Amino acid sequence: MSDLHHDLLRQLTAMGMAPGADVPTAAQWPRLLAAVSRAYRENEAARLALAESHAVASGKLTEVNRELAAEKALLESRVQERTRRLAQ
Repeated sequence: MSDLHHDLLRQLTAMGMAPGADVPTAAQWPRLLAAVSRAYRENEAARLALAESHAVASGKLTEVNRELAAEKALLESRVQERTRRLAQ
């Protein structure tokens, strides 16, 4: 069992550079570096999309929480007013 990440192992295997294979040729290295760089870019794009999605969801939840708090305050004031009227 290799200690390498499964995606890296997959990339290496696809390029004929899996652990235990022959020493990589000079032509294989640029392909590997390009594939690894592409994986980093894709990962970064996914991470940024997730962070943006989180920020949007958080903003919406904050807005809904404010609306609920305002509605709760209104309902509490109505209950207090009716309670006051009943006590008269």
